[in-house]
Amino acid sequence: MSGEGEGVRLRVAIVTWRSRDLVERCLRSLFAHTRVEGMEVVVVDNASGDGTVELLRERFPQVRVVANDANLGFTRATNQAMAGAGTAPVLLLNPDTELHGTSSGPA
Repeated sequence: MSGEGEGVRLRVAIVTWRSRDLVERCLRSLFAHTRVEGMEVVVVDNASGDGTVELLRERFPQVRVVANDANLGFTRATNQAMAGAGTAPVLLLNPDTELHGTSSGPA
């Protein structure tokens, strides 16, 4: 995973609110089925209060977590996730997304 800025070829942005278990499955499937060099994953949590942020920081240290103190809504949280992406394309995923199969695309 790359940090914000230089070298990022794809940013995956996920906005969560009270979807701890769903986002865990989403991220597990994402990392199991993608091999994109320079992929950065950003999860913005809208003050879920359900342990999402703690789970992300503990189990997915490669994910950049933005923990909001209040529910800012989907649009504002999406803008937070996209900030700093530069020219890299952004893939916006819902936390209930699960990938299946294998990737045959370029690494």
